[in-house]
Amino acid sequence: IRDYKVTGVQTCALPICMLVQQLPGDKKSHVIGITGSAGKSTTTAMIGHVLTKALGPESVHVGGNLGGSLLGELERIKPEHWVVLELSSFMLEGLREDRWSPGIAVVTSFAPNHLDWHGTLESYRHAKQALLDYQRPGDVAVLDPSLTDWRTQPGVRRAIAQAPASQYRRSEEHTSELQSPCNLVCRLLLEK
Repeated sequence: IRDYKVTGVQTCALPICMLVQQLPGDKKSHVIGITGSAGKSTTTAMIGHVLTKALGPESVHVGGNLGGSLLGELERIKPEHWVVLELSSFMLEGLREDRWSPGIAVVTSFAPNHLDWHGTLESYRHAKQALLDYQRPGDVAVLDPSLTDWRTQPGVRRAIAQAPASQYRRSEEHTSELQSPCNLVCRLLLEK
């Protein structure tokens, strides 16, 4: 079973690892990585939508769990383009091995999930925290208010979303409440 798990992680993370290794420019300043136990797909879609409306579809590339692999688009991704990636805990385990984190990291929430795969809640948390582990001074970490105890690297700007994930509900309000991390990221982008 252990061999299957390692193979599964490598298989799941391989396209993302290959992508980040081949991105143009410094490989991270124009990358927004989004993870969380809940809300990551909606947040990824919303950030991708807002950036696409502002910059045009040729300048924004959405992939990862949402949108699939961007390896086929590498030739079209320019250093000034934005890459928005929804990243699962499985993908993040592979990125930890590459010692890579995005320029803007968003963690929408954290709750017990995939414990059958990770074994313990601490192991799952460790996988999710990989998104923050290799950020550099000047990078940004957008965190759910329940995650203020998560460590970020020195010089990384911490921004706390306004509404905790525990308040998200599956209703018409669900989308508007999830705008909190999206709006925060968009405001931070305007400052750049």
